[in-house]
Amino acid sequence: MLATTTAIVAPALGPDDARAEGTEGTTTADAVAVAAAEQAIAARSGETGDARTGDAVVVDRDAKVSRDGDRIDRDTIDIVPAETAPPEPEAPAPPPGCDPAIEPQGTNGRLSTAELCAPWDGTVLMRADAAIALAALNEAYMARFGERMCVTDGYRSYDQQVTLKAQKPALAAAPGTSNHGWGLAVDLCPETYAGERWAWIAAHGPAEGWDNPAWARAGGAGPYEPWHWEFRAAPTS
Repeated sequence: MLATTTAIVAPALGPDDARAEGTEGTTTADAVAVAAAEQAIAARSGETGDARTGDAVVVDRDAKVSRDGDRIDRDTIDIVPAETAPPEPEAPAPPPGCDPAIEPQGTNGRLSTAELCAPWDGTVLMRADAAIALAALNEAYMARFGERMCVTDGYRSYDQQVTLKAQKPALAAAPGTSNHGWGLAVDLCPETYAGERWAWIAAHGPAEGWDNPAWARAGGAGPYEPWHWEFRAAPTS
């Protein structure tokens, strides 16, 4: 039966009739058909009105309202595009002349200096991979302390190690055995390896592969040398 104005009381339709209003097999039937089917089910069981609420089911086509409430007006939703991830920072360029693919040929203290390089201008020579790692550590050091790390020694030739051993027999390694002879060790200036700065390097150096070896620390197996730092491959995890 038609209601007044534009509201229509849905006719009694069975569930199969309601399904016929839409696409076969779908669960999204027309709102009128769904309401009518529910009313018909209630009527067959001796009830009137909505089987769930007891109220008459009236569908207002002009209002475009579903039986469970207003539909979402998609035109009122602000769609904010997802933010793109910031680009990965570019890795700093290696120091000039430092090619990590080059592994100097020769023996301890007898490497070709042409195959070595400096981590920054005016400092000592060392193996390229060690120089690149020290340069990265130095960048962070400068950001923290406002100046470069002070380094006194890097690669030492065999003859230089002989001379140093004669001058400091208790401290210098035997010629041919020092990591200085491989370009994998540096000695730091006192202002770099003391106090807060030494603590900072001790905390951050290992991440770049640089560390004060255990034998050179207080109570270690060798002489106490807080200035002596050696390069090993940086950790991979």
